[in-house]
Amino acid sequence: MADNKNVMNIKQERIKFIYSNLKEIISSSNSENSEKLVTKLKSLPVAVRMNGITTVLAYLQKGDSDLKEIYMMLQTCFLEQSPLKIFHQGHDLLNAVIELSGTGKYLFVQREAQLFFEEAKLLAQAIKESA
Repeated sequence: MADNKNVMNIKQERIKFIYSNLKEIISSSNSENSEKLVTKLKSLPVAVRMNGITTVLAYLQKGDSDLKEIYMMLQTCFLEQSPLKIFHQGHDLLNAVIELSGTGKYLFVQREAQLFFEEAKLLAQAIKESA
């Protein structure tokens, strides 16, 4: 029972983090840019499944300003905010994922990224519609 509570706390913290960051990004963007951001977020969960987390991280890191903001948000969440300490702090997220030892850790990070992007796309759509 305690494990379920810890999982819910981690999920709630992640959702709070995503919501506050997306709200700031969307509120500082014009309507057209926020629509583009929502569209980009919608494609990311599938992109992670199809291409793997390292490819998606490289795409985000080298993309336009919206994509870079998404990358920085994910990096902050994984490297600084997450109670799951599988990375060494101070790394760039892409490098940290590449340096992971073991398939299990890589697949875990990939799954966490998928969850992050699933939650982000829903929250971004809700924030945009309520603005």
